[in-house]
Amino acid sequence: MKCVTTVRYQIKVNGTFTHQFCPLRGLRQGGPLSPYLFVICAEGLSALLCHAEEHGTLHGVKICPRAPCVSHLLFADDSMLLLRAQQQEATTLHNILQLYEACSGQCINTEKSAIMFSPTQTIRTEPL
Repeated sequence: MKCVTTVRYQIKVNGTFTHQFCPLRGLRQGGPLSPYLFVICAEGLSALLCHAEEHGTLHGVKICPRAPCVSHLLFADDSMLLLRAQQQEATTLHNILQLYEACSGQCINTEKSAIMFSPTQTIRTEPL
C-alpha cells in the first residue's frame, strides 16, 4: 500500500516542473502498478470461479466433447465469463462478483457489461 498511498506526481510545463501533488482517486488505468494489480485481482476472480466449478455450482462451455470446459477468459482489463443459462448459475455468478467487489475494492461496470445467451435463448442485455 505504500507504493499506492505515498506516490507524488510532478508535471513539466514549458520546461519547468510544477509543485508536487498526490492523486486523490487511487490507482488509475495506465499507471505503472496497474498491470500488476490487475493480474493479482484477476487471479482472485479466477480462483473464485474455479472453486465454483469444482463444487459443481458453475459449468463452463466446451467447443467439442473432448475439449476442457472454459468458464472464464481474462485479457487486458476485460473478462469474459461463460456458463450455462440457468438461474442457479446466474445466482452463483452474481454472488461471486459481489464477493470479488467486496474483497478487491473494484466495481463491476454494469453499463459496459452485457449478457448473451445461445441462439436458442432470448438475448438479455440488462445487468444481473
